[in-house]
Amino acid sequence: MDKIAIPYYGAGSGNLQAILYWLNNWGLNDLWIPFILLFSIIFAVLQKIKIFGIDVPAQAATANTPAIPPYRKGDKKINGILAFTISLILAAGHTLRYYPPETDPFIIITTFIPQTGVALVAILLAILLFGFIGLGSPAGVKNNGVVMIFIAIAVVAVLASIIGGIYPAFAPDWLRFNPMLQAVIVVIAVMGLVIWYITRDDTPGPGARQTVRDWFGNP
Repeated sequence: MDKIAIPYYGAGSGNLQAILYWLNNWGLNDLWIPFILLFSIIFAVLQKIKIFGIDVPAQAATANTPAIPPYRKGDKKINGILAFTISLILAAGHTLRYYPPETDPFIIITTFIPQTGVALVAILLAILLFGFIGLGSPAGVKNNGVVMIFIAIAVVAVLASIIGGIYPAFAPDWLRFNPMLQAVIVVIAVMGLVIWYITRDDTPGPGARQTVRDWFGNP
């Protein structure tokens, strides 16, 4: 049996690096993390759509709890087995190299996740900023044109990163975001939002929907 060479590190973070290097040789980054992610997504979707579910009868009100109407919830056992089986089939195909690299689901996952990481962090920062300035409610978001434009740009950026990660050979150059360009976009977007918030007019104006209607001449 071939021995796995593990570099030696003195102390401190070197021990952690040696452990991670050893785990990576056993497929941590290439197999197990994508497997867990794929299993979680499939299980969550099955639980949400409730194809295999359990009908829960209504519960009468008590002194401490209100009445609960009948509802349907996903069967965790069946959905868990299905999600595990599907993920295991895809993992086995990836390990045995049954899929071409451009259609291998695990390679796709490990490719587009790092590319969308910066965009997802930017969206999270924007959500925190919107909540700080009082736009956390759906009504506040819908009635603000700048927020809607920023959300649209963020969605396009995430989709572009995903497309560039899934099909890097076919994606145009402007879809292949590099980390430096993403960092510049995030900094400009956050600074723009802060400047807009500081310099905006406090007088309430028409919402974004009414503004679009005015542009197109609709009442």
